[in-house]
Formats: sequence, C-alpha cells, structure tokens
Amino acid sequence: MGNLKRWWLEGQVSNELTEDKEKKLLALYPPWMQRLAEFADETCLSQGDLLRVTEDMIDAKTGIIPLNSGRGKTGVEQIPPLTSRCRQILAEIEADRKQSKIRKVHGLVFTNPDGSPITKGQIEYQTKKAVKNAGIRKFVFRNYRNTVLTRGRARASTSTWR
Repeated sequence: MGNLKRWWLEGQVSNELTEDKEKKLLALYPPWMQRLAEFADETCLSQGDLLRVTEDMIDAKTGIIPLNSGRGKTGVEQIPPLTSRCRQILAEIEADRKQSKIRKVHGLVFTNPDGSPITKGQIEYQTKKAVKNAGIRKFVFRNYRNTVLTRGRARASTSTWR
C-alpha cells in the first residue's frame, strides 16, 4: 500500500473528535465557524451541504432538514434532524442578523457576518488554524461527519433499539 493511501486510511478518513478535542476547536473558531461546526456535528451534513442549506429547506414543524435533490455530492437522500441545538443555532443566527440589520443572501442560513456566502476556502483556513493551535493532528472539516457517525454507532451498540 502506498504512503498516500496509508495516510488517508490511517488518519484522514477515520479521525473523529473526542469531546475534549471538539471543545478545544470550538473555542478557537470565530462565532460563524462555531455554529457551522456544531451544526455539522448535530446533523452529519457535509461541508458542501451545509453551505447550500437555505431557510426554506428547514422544516421546524416536522423537525427535519430535507435536502433538495439529496446530498450535494451523491444525490443520496439524507434527512438530517433539527435537534434542539440546531434550533438554538438558527435562533442565534436570526438574532445576530436582526441586531446587525444583515439579511440573508439568497436565503442561505450560513453566511459571513457581513451577509456574504461562506466559502469552502474560509472553512479550510479556519479549521487548519484551529487544529494547529489546539495541537490536534490530521483533522479536517469533513471529519465532523465521521465523528457523528462514530458516536451514532456507539449509541446504537449500547441501546436497546437495534
């Protein structure tokens, strides 16, 4: 197995966060990035899917976020839950927008403080910077999905629901 493939398999794909590491990262992110990371952690949404979530996609009544046309990358249906923390994050975003008089950009939920869309480059930069400052190895934003999946499997294995 080549070095690149081994590195990918050993760290990049399977690296999930412990709760302590996650707290360290969240403390180092700016508020918009904290919300994005926590939302990813709550919903298992990918970076691309988070950036395309619009207000009309959120169904507060049923408590889900049905993605139009499924996941952006694969088109596979994914219906993330609208957890209580997700609802808090959405309320925080709305309160910030009202206070600053910034409205949504094309209905996007996650935007920069000035209302412009968040880019993947901004997420990569903030993640790399926080990972370095927290002393965490081999973690990139997409690993939030792995963290959620790992925690979900752990809960399922200890649950009476199988």
